[in-house]
Amino acid sequence: AYNRWKSEAARVAELVKSGSLSQKVSDETLSQLHGADADRRQSAAKVRSATAAVQESKAHVDRAKADYVAAVARLKVAKADANRAKTMLDYTVIRAPFDGRIGARNIHIGHLVRASTGSNDLPLLTVVRIDKVRVKVDVPEAD
Repeated sequence: AYNRWKSEAARVAELVKSGSLSQKVSDETLSQLHGADADRRQSAAKVRSATAAVQESKAHVDRAKADYVAAVARLKVAKADANRAKTMLDYTVIRAPFDGRIGARNIHIGHLVRASTGSNDLPLLTVVRIDKVRVKVDVPEAD
């Protein structure tokens, strides 16, 4: 519409110069040209606005993807922390290698337990099996 009214305005301006048309027709044609120009600029602004909205939407999608990746990473870290805490909690319990009774206790609740440094260290606990008994007896050869 803008191009049409532009060429129409040029044609009418020539006819006004020659006296074939009145100035009123020229003013009306110029008014139509200005209206078409305003519509053209409005359409261009809408295109720019839509383009900006598309870019904004793409940015939101990229942000959502990055947030998802970060959330997955935080979940993995939380699972690793939970496993570490469970492992550390397991260290607080002493388990005997077999069923039995405690025969000797060389440590008390609340004491710090350190790694063994040599053969002179006493064991924390001595567990005695009560379900099987091994007896060593010297039996004379004649018996």
